[in-house]
Amino acid sequence: MTIDRSDIVPNASFLFLVGMLILIKDVIQENDKPGRLRPENVTPVIQRNYDGLIKAGVKNPMKIMAVVKSLPVGGSYTFPDGTVIHQEDVVEPPRKGRKIVICGDTADSRALEGEYQ
Repeated sequence: MTIDRSDIVPNASFLFLVGMLILIKDVIQENDKPGRLRPENVTPVIQRNYDGLIKAGVKNPMKIMAVVKSLPVGGSYTFPDGTVIHQEDVVEPPRKGRKIVICGDTADSRALEGEYQ
């Protein structure tokens, strides 16, 4: 797996905890990822509108899935038969980016868990 470096946000900070200085060497945070498309909610509508989409100039009607997935939150797409698909009905909520915290101290770091979740 490769990681696009534009997707991570490095950060460094210091935190005083119980009279000790704990160095947080690095905090690596991925950006949030867009939600996944639920094709089972879109495919039947595309199949029902296949001929209408071809007549409307769509060369490959199944590529409408990409259009629906890329709709902004609250956006919608209207098919030739009048069916309206709303983005939030066919795309899962955005997924939180992962976060990795690298501590430079060997003390028990469980107290940092809430701060860096």
